[in-house]
Amino acid sequence: MAALEKIRKKSGLLLVVIGGAMLCFILSDVINSSSSIFNSGKNVIGKIDGNQITYSEFDSKVKKLHQNYSSSRSISNSELVNMVWENELKNSLFGSQYEKLGLIVGHSEIWKSIIKNPQLISNPSFKGEGGDFDENKLKEYLSKIKSDNSSNGKYLWNNWLAFEKEIKESVYLKTYTDMLSFGLYKTALDQDYTKFSRLKDVNASILYLPYSSIPNKDVEISDDEIKKYISENSDMYKRDISRDIQYVKFDVVPSPEDEKKILDSITDVLEGRARVDISFKDVKDVKSFVNTYSAVPYSDKYIFNDEIDSELKDFVSTSGVGAVSQIYKKGDSYNISRIMDIRDLPDSVQASHIVLSHKELRNSVNVRTKSEAKSLADSLLKVLERDSSKFNSFVKGFSDDPNKESNNGDIGWFRYGMTNLEFNDFCFLNKKNEIGVVKTPMGFHIIRIDQQKDFKKAFKIANVSMDIFPSEITENDIYSKAMDFKNKSNNIDEFLSTSESQKLKVEVVEGLSKMEYNLPGIGKQREVIRWAFNGDTKFEQVKLFNSENSYIIAVISGINDKEVARVEDVRSEVSSILRKNKKSKILEDKLIDQIKKGSNDLKGISSSLGESEIDVNINLFDSNIVTDIGNEPKVVGAVIGMEQGQLSNPVIGYSGVFLVRVNNKNFLDKEKLDDAKQVPLVSNGFKFMNFYKLLETLKDQVVVEDNRHSFY
Repeated sequence: MAALEKIRKKSGLLLVVIGGAMLCFILSDVINSSSSIFNSGKNVIGKIDGNQITYSEFDSKVKKLHQNYSSSRSISNSELVNMVWENELKNSLFGSQYEKLGLIVGHSEIWKSIIKNPQLISNPSFKGEGGDFDENKLKEYLSKIKSDNSSNGKYLWNNWLAFEKEIKESVYLKTYTDMLSFGLYKTALDQDYTKFSRLKDVNASILYLPYSSIPNKDVEISDDEIKKYISENSDMYKRDISRDIQYVKFDVVPSPEDEKKILDSITDVLEGRARVDISFKDVKDVKSFVNTYSAVPYSDKYIFNDEIDSELKDFVSTSGVGAVSQIYKKGDSYNISRIMDIRDLPDSVQASHIVLSHKELRNSVNVRTKSEAKSLADSLLKVLERDSSKFNSFVKGFSDDPNKESNNGDIGWFRYGMTNLEFNDFCFLNKKNEIGVVKTPMGFHIIRIDQQKDFKKAFKIANVSMDIFPSEITENDIYSKAMDFKNKSNNIDEFLSTSESQKLKVEVVEGLSKMEYNLPGIGKQREVIRWAFNGDTKFEQVKLFNSENSYIIAVISGINDKEVARVEDVRSEVSSILRKNKKSKILEDKLIDQIKKGSNDLKGISSSLGESEIDVNINLFDSNIVTDIGNEPKVVGAVIGMEQGQLSNPVIGYSGVFLVRVNNKNFLDKEKLDDAKQVPLVSNGFKFMNFYKLLETLKDQVVVEDNRHSFY
């Protein structure tokens, strides 16, 4: 981008580079022979329980997954990388469990799952004459693609092997989790105790001293106390390593001189002057003219009035075919437009089709060739041109549309522009009941136009658009300013003072994780984040990055390589816990002091402290809620083990400290319980297996080394 950077080379440096290149050439055999020694570690993207995953094998899986998704939906590279990594974790962790258990699932079990797969069952290529799934047709298809040595045959066979592998993994996982689930149960005594306990009702009186009765300002928390608490509870405060950065941005935007240059260029195109031999209005081959001079290629698509740019509406409404607009600005471009055609088109069309696939299409399971599919389409069209009533029977007999059984070839209503261009043009530019053949990425379609409605005026408009972009002079000038800023910023203080003197906004980003892709305010900046986590990048280091339409100068303002949270990260959270602990100790000591004075009467203790006792009813095991106070499981737990009339020791709760006296306990007769209804409530909840909790448990038992941030 920046020419200034390219001419900084000195002649002495050039000689060193040439000499170095010759030395590398002479020593190339030595280097190549030992490359595996020097680079073996660099190619490892991760280790799971000691098993290495190389970058090459991992990246091939990422690319394969991208191919699978590219035809269905847009997906970012970071999502793909994360999906492959999670799959590697799952396969490795569960695979080791299968091995320890000696778990083996036979091919017959895997095949049973394959032929129950909804994708295969619904595919018309694998259905028999009665319309049901035919296992033999699937076997015939697999035999053909396995012996097909063409590139598409190999592609289809490899796809099948990948599908079969996924099914195999899912069968193993289900077998394993089923084994664990069925191994968990409650004994009859457990069930009896649970049924009995959940129906116990207790009436109690409590003395409640809330934490809020002590002002926060009266309880100080030091950083040393926070550090100690984090250290003693390190499992609760595990954190990924992170980086803090600050950055400024120099946008590369066109200057007024750059904009004038683009305006002059599009004026040449409009008027046919300077480097342009003919004007936009007079040119005959409009498509070639547009594709030569425009940043946006020519489009044959029609647009309705509500789709026309606001800058063009007046021009289009008052002009006819062949008219050319004046120059107008839209966003960051200058434009001129010419009306190519005006006609009435339907807003929506209902159509039916017969799809004829062939083996040259990706993911096709059909074994006919492309020429065979085209010949079949032409033959069927000839018959339909003589007798269109056969269309529905041809759908059932020939179409490869997986939904043909439910829709009989009917696509339904769709609006202009919602389908492939060739398919779209046939349906909207022809009349109702016309039948024809169109080729699309799905194969050959025999289309019948069933209905058309809401006709309105449509326009085909040719546009010449020229982007307003910065010139090389402008780019170099901005680059020089960015480099000057970088050279004046050797640490954070200089970075901040330079940005202040140049009135540049400093963006602060804290807690960046190593696998993040975006920076707040500028989006995807993976290169910046990889640099921040590079082992050679130091605290206060500054670097310039060439981003899309801008230069970014970033400084490392914080490095956290500890796997336990820093004080500043959790100060508020831990201070709240420690403050609550200190308050509970103060309130507990108050109650203990009253008990030590010989008072075992709840009412007397309450009166001494200027408080009032509260009467509550607690339905044990149905809820941990104490009436008018909230969720207090320790209070509920204390009541379970107490006898009638007994006074508890101080209970440290969520919201305060309690003294509890049990007034009365009520039990329902066990004989009145309905065993048939109660037991499932126990067993279903107890047997439920959470797959992700299981995965996390297995992760905690092995060492996982994740180096993805160094490669992506």
